Amino acid sequence: MMFGTERGIYRFDEINRRFIPDTTPGDNFTNTDRVVFLVAEDRNRNIWVHSKSRNYQAVPQPDGSYKIDPVPFLRLPSVQVNTIYPDKDTIWFGSVDNLIRFDSAYKKN
Repeated sequence: MMFGTERGIYRFDEINRRFIPDTTPGDNFTNTDRVVFLVAEDRNRNIWVHSKSRNYQAVPQPDGSYKIDPVPFLRLPSVQVNTIYPDKDTIWFGSVDNLIRFDSAYKKN
């Protein structure tokens, strides 16, 4: 389980009984001053992250690593998202003023 914090993404290490930085979606979200507000995973193992009024998608790669793909979100307004809800191929981002529907099945060229 991943947790968004004021210093990035962390997970709980049950063996050592402490929180440690989680580099699963990449080093961009660990041990930094990047505040991560929300983290969610969809049925395709994509990891969706909301940080500093921007959304990011971490896409699983064949070698088991993840690649951050911020491109689909560059045309969206910068808003504070309060919830991320993955629903089949649709990801919903909810804020106080907006509801953003993202179709993850749509393939960009």
